[in-house]
Amino acid sequence: MKKTTYVVAMGFFALTTLAGCFKNEEPAPALDSVGLKASVQGKWFINRISYRLCRENNCNTTYYAGTAQDYFEFKADSAYLVQRDEQDVRQKTSFAADYSRRDAIILTTTNWSGTFIVEELRTDRVVLRNEFKGRDPAAVFTDTYELTR
Repeated sequence: MKKTTYVVAMGFFALTTLAGCFKNEEPAPALDSVGLKASVQGKWFINRISYRLCRENNCNTTYYAGTAQDYFEFKADSAYLVQRDEQDVRQKTSFAADYSRRDAIILTTTNWSGTFIVEELRTDRVVLRNEFKGRDPAAVFTDTYELTR
């Protein structure tokens, strides 16, 4: 009987010790557009961008690993994307930012507008997905931005 009690006690101790090692991620609270705007404002470094192109159920994905100089910065009515292009030249793109939706940020330049769906939002991480079509109506582009603070 003592041996059984000892095994049960050790098992309980092991479980409680291991439970403390797991990261308990709270789900993001439901936000309204004002909460989204406040939550994303500031500088977010680009961890990774995935560029996916699907045409007739054939999809190809390429990845861009962000550098220490790459970031998205969100302000009250604007946003800036700074990253290196294919020739390793630093590019800064300015957008007008619309936070009227509670699940997305609409970014607009003079000749382009994209709806960036917020897939994940935590204090230290945000994932944004923008899906759009190009000139070829059968082609669907999906850009997913993984950003961290």
